Amino acid sequence: MNVQIEGRHLRVSSSTREHVLSKVEPLSRYFDGLHDIRVVLIKEDEQLKKVEIICGVIRGQQLVATASHANLSGALDEATRKARELLKKFKNRLREKTRERRREMPETEAVEAAEEEED
Repeated sequence: MNVQIEGRHLRVSSSTREHVLSKVEPLSRYFDGLHDIRVVLIKEDEQLKKVEIICGVIRGQQLVATASHANLSGALDEATRKARELLKKFKNRLREKTRERRREMPETEAVEAAEEEED
């Protein structure tokens, strides 16, 4: 999984980069189709920091989680929590679509489709 970290109106130090990676890497546990993650750290003004986490998932779709907070760590925690929830919802939607297709198939086709997925 590819992780890109960029800063707007602020420099990203190596310790900040390591902190972001430690928060973002576990997101791959929630969905296997996660290709890349882009983290944008934004300094809106002196009191407000904003974090955007953009997750590239299957079929070119992107899931975006945004959070603002007084400090960067708080914004990162909130954005990571939102990204985790978005990934869980996306995975459940894909599962539901697969289940619906299997219900609509005749029994013989459903068994063949299940066998193909196991291979």
